[in-house]
Amino acid sequence: MTLAAWTDDVWVSGAFSAGNFNVQGNTGVGGWQDYDSAPGGGLVFSTAPTALTPNDEVYAPLNLRVDPAANSYDARITLSTAPTGPAVSTTANNALFANLTVTLFTVAPTNCSSAGTSGVTPLMNEQPLPTTLTASPILTLPKNSTEQGVCFKFKLKSDAPPSVRGGTTGVLSWRFHAESV
Repeated sequence: MTLAAWTDDVWVSGAFSAGNFNVQGNTGVGGWQDYDSAPGGGLVFSTAPTALTPNDEVYAPLNLRVDPAANSYDARITLSTAPTGPAVSTTANNALFANLTVTLFTVAPTNCSSAGTSGVTPLMNEQPLPTTLTASPILTLPKNSTEQGVCFKFKLKSDAPPSVRGGTTGVLSWRFHAESV
């Protein structure tokens, strides 16, 4: 006697691909850029921060967006690194930086001024430099939306000592870290 068995197969498949994700910045010069490494895009200040005196304030806008060509996800933005730069370690620059404060606002670039930020709740309250930043998200960028304006306000403290005078200069770099969500 011979036994026979019927057999049959069912196959399934699925197509896979990774999503796209990229965040860009625009400082007002050169349009939207990736700025993937330090020092990044140069901030454009309302008044050149080259001859600050006590109580002087200068403002600089930055726009952030999820790249429209790579927008599979929303972006959670953290300001994850304290200001850094090659000049931060020098004694003269430390005197300058130790007497600067920074405040961040979320306003349109055209409102990045004393008048434009008046009455606006800061994204990050005034802090002395160098500041220790937390890894807490400061804002979320929706994947299909327009840009989000961030306004830097720098102020030279009213009690800045005379050691800051005399052309003390330095460059600070800020790292906005984006994570897909």
